[in-house]
Amino acid sequence: SAYAVFFDLALAIAGPAMGAIALGQGYDWIFFYAALLSVCALALTIWLSRRAAQAQ
Repeated sequence: SAYAVFFDLALAIAGPAMGAIALGQGYDWIFFYAALLSVCALALTIWLSRRAAQAQ
């Protein structure tokens, strides 16, 4: 399913990306970027939800 594909893709990208952040900026920054990505995901979810509601 598409969910499984994108979930696996996210796991494949997140580990090396966060490792690169830890290597370059330190482990504390991993939490900042994780929180930032969570806020972006929340904003995207709200935007897509409103867009779908307007389309109906």
